[in-house]
Amino acid sequence: MGLDEATSAHYWELTKQNRIRFIHGYPSAIAALAKAAIADDSNFRLSVQGIFPVSEGTLPHQQALIQNAFPNATFLPSYGLSERVAMARYNPQKDTYSFYPLYGYVELLDDLDRPVAVGERGRVIATGLRLTAMPLLRYDTGDTAELVEVSTGGLEIRDIRGRRAQEHLVTESGGTVSIAALNLHSAIYEKIFAFRIRQFEAGKAEVLVVPAIGATPEDVQGFGSELQKSCLDLIKFTTSSVASLPPTPNAKIRLIEQHIPSAVKK
Repeated sequence: MGLDEATSAHYWELTKQNRIRFIHGYPSAIAALAKAAIADDSNFRLSVQGIFPVSEGTLPHQQALIQNAFPNATFLPSYGLSERVAMARYNPQKDTYSFYPLYGYVELLDDLDRPVAVGERGRVIATGLRLTAMPLLRYDTGDTAELVEVSTGGLEIRDIRGRRAQEHLVTESGGTVSIAALNLHSAIYEKIFAFRIRQFEAGKAEVLVVPAIGATPEDVQGFGSELQKSCLDLIKFTTSSVASLPPTPNAKIRLIEQHIPSAVKK
């Protein structure tokens, strides 16, 4: 089930009723909950002490929204695999991730399966150490990251890039625009409950927008204009309103649907 405004408001009411002060989940879902918390006239959101986003990468505008809604909470994302083969904590001072060595054995390898040097990018290979009822399995996750440090405590990495082609848009010249560029601080974002970008042709993209309650058609078009400016006009957007944006089968929220085959990032 997707998270619309009514569902998010209901979940926020349950959060208040049960005095929940630590929130763990997909960043897209926590962002929807944050909007409900901001819209509520209760001060309970100030009592939330910890936010733990997992499984999806947290986008800059999502983090800004969540921290605005829960200003007294520690924001601590993590990186890992649902198969319980790797888990890394986030180091906010350094913007890096450090793996827990007893959870899993992690390697960063190049295309020839050789360990990369500090400062180089490699594939994240992980072997779980906590699955006691089955043989050890070594996973080639398909993710890549830059190696920061190797120590007896395990690897420290930064700039994790997921294996799926959902990270960037392709410009007409063949360049790319990272989703990190879609860091929106404009007030127009508060008029948008959710959005998704679909790209089938280089240099062009379609924005599907679920408007927030009270938003006008001008707000929706203005949101598309803000996205285009954030991309330095390298992508030309067309914008349309939709009633909902269905999640993927595993309930994750996809920001970019990239349909250009050559857009897969190596």
